[in-house]
Amino acid sequence: MRIDDHHLRVMKIAHPSLLIIAGLSLWPLQPAWAAQAFQESGGQVVMEAEHPDANIPRSSKTWTFETTTAGFSGDGYLTALPNTGTNNDTGYTTKSPEVQYNVVFATTGTYYIWVRGTAATTSDDSIHAGLDGTAPSTADRINSSVFLTGFNWTRDTSDASPARFTVSTPGVHVIQFWMREDGFKVDKILLTTSTTTTPPAGVGPPESPRVNVSDTTPPTVPAPRKSPSR
Repeated sequence: MRIDDHHLRVMKIAHPSLLIIAGLSLWPLQPAWAAQAFQESGGQVVMEAEHPDANIPRSSKTWTFETTTAGFSGDGYLTALPNTGTNNDTGYTTKSPEVQYNVVFATTGTYYIWVRGTAATTSDDSIHAGLDGTAPSTADRINSSVFLTGFNWTRDTSDASPARFTVSTPGVHVIQFWMREDGFKVDKILLTTSTTTTPPAGVGPPESPRVNVSDTTPPTVPAPRKSPSR
């Protein structure tokens, strides 16, 4: 392992692929914006939640890798911890822990956001999504009673409309998820242009491949701004 091939980044999650050294984790040298990205194909891209390109703790909360709850897909899942009953309904882009996923899109249009997760109570069962640092009202407060019966899929929101955002240009974009309620466990994410209301079966389709991205210009990600008040 050559030090010039790697860099140090502060992390607060445990993951089988991390090497922890004095509170720091050693990761392959890879800009958070896209030396690699998940590849969208045919209007669909799938990410295992435990494979983010960035994991940003905030307000003493962190998306933490776990494997204790049965039924997960892949290596495990992420839980917003510690679970102290916090609900960040607004202002979450600056208050809530965040995970980011680089995705290279060939297909533009409206993408519906399916989340596979679970929760112990109705105080733990929601999450916010965003695109390139923005927090569209169409993608916040993703939640469903199906989360209370084990790992299940939903695209429902508290606004009674499907979670979605618009990818207007091809190329690399950053998908964000922020904690709404701590204690929520997120297992897998499916973005699709399909308007079907039928959730994926079981653990859903396999994770999309990660590809090297030839365009190394980072996407423009605005500074975090407060999410809209309701």
